[in-house]
Amino acid sequence: MIEVPYLTEAQIEARAEALLAAFSRARGPILRPPVPLDDKILYSLGLRLHMDDLHARFGVPRIAGRVHILAALWIEDQEIRVDESLDPEVNPKAEGRYHFSIGHEIGHWELHRHQITAASAEPLLLVEDRSPIVCRSQHPQFTRLRREMRVRMELQADAFGACLLMPRSFVQAAWRRRLNNLDPVFVEDRQGVAPQLQLSLPRVHRICEGPAKRITRRSLHKLVADIASEFGASRSAMGIRLRKLGLILP
Repeated sequence: MIEVPYLTEAQIEARAEALLAAFSRARGPILRPPVPLDDKILYSLGLRLHMDDLHARFGVPRIAGRVHILAALWIEDQEIRVDESLDPEVNPKAEGRYHFSIGHEIGHWELHRHQITAASAEPLLLVEDRSPIVCRSQHPQFTRLRREMRVRMELQADAFGACLLMPRSFVQAAWRRRLNNLDPVFVEDRQGVAPQLQLSLPRVHRICEGPAKRITRRSLHKLVADIASEFGASRSAMGIRLRKLGLILP
């Protein structure tokens, strides 16, 4: 079983910010979104990126065309493979999932590669003899495995990927450009908000300039989609990030 230490969201965000700061010192500052995960940052870490049919590689059938395996990380080969169905050049609508999947696997690389390598003698996650693989999977056959042994790893990688793809300072700047402040907003009729924006998630400490303001569901959806597009993120991921930053309530 792979044991990973408990990390607070603030600690994970600090690790992501440190990676971005190190990249900026070595390669020049990132002045605006989107953060170049799939070229400059990925390769600065010594990681290679490939598109692949991961369903065929792992022998998992695509049911009704649904994507079950999103990405995988080969630790020893220093390689990330993203399922070909998420290729944004072929499927532009998948751009957000493509970028987030890369950020998620970078999260595993930064936070967990030593623990995964140390556990490489165990059968868990060993699809090939020499390469432990971390999969971002939505397939039902992985549910029990994820719940029992990988929940903490997956949540940490998700949090790292979100902070890397959507840095706090960039998100706050994007919010301020649109609303001229950092005041949070809320929709009074919560039942009508898209399910991905209703998630009750722990939030980091919020710093805002004034009281929360009411906003219509339609305006909120448009606002989230607009900011998400700027970052190359999905609306779902951006909605969750804005909640964690305390800019969308509750």
